[in-house]
Amino acid sequence: MFFIELLVAVTIISSFSCSGQKSIPVEPARTPVRFFVNYKNTVEELSTKGSYFFYKKEISNIMFKKEKAIGIDSLDGTLVSLPGFITSKNVLDSMQSHGLRPATIKELQSFGIEVSLTDGFGIVALGSEVIFDGFKSVPLILDPKRGPALGLYPSEGKWNGDYYYFLAIPKKVTKK
Repeated sequence: MFFIELLVAVTIISSFSCSGQKSIPVEPARTPVRFFVNYKNTVEELSTKGSYFFYKKEISNIMFKKEKAIGIDSLDGTLVSLPGFITSKNVLDSMQSHGLRPATIKELQSFGIEVSLTDGFGIVALGSEVIFDGFKSVPLILDPKRGPALGLYPSEGKWNGDYYYFLAIPKKVTKK
């Protein structure tokens, strides 16, 4: 049922804007957008701060308990878009080849809080995969008319590149 609700939400994608937020165009961001993540916040707290009108109680810190990042970080988020119907593996391979990693749920939520999208589409965080309703699923923010929606979507199928962008973060370079 949740899967069907998300499909309905995709069909009513529009734009959302919140005062005080940065704004980015529909085209994939070639220039990264700086945003802040406080990893001390729970998934639930970030959902409240993001004012997601649609929020399943299953989307919680318990579900994403294996994520271990701590502290506050300033990140440069890039929206990756690939044309046509693509798999999550295609997207991950593209990110890897450009020195990027997929965002996690807390990074996605924080990005959604700070950045206003000028036209609607879904933003996916491939870095937080969980099993939900028997499917490997990833978090995404959809942008229906009522405001941003936080949901889970099966990651094993194909994505329509015309409707989804994938949030990517530069890989950290370790100094030797």
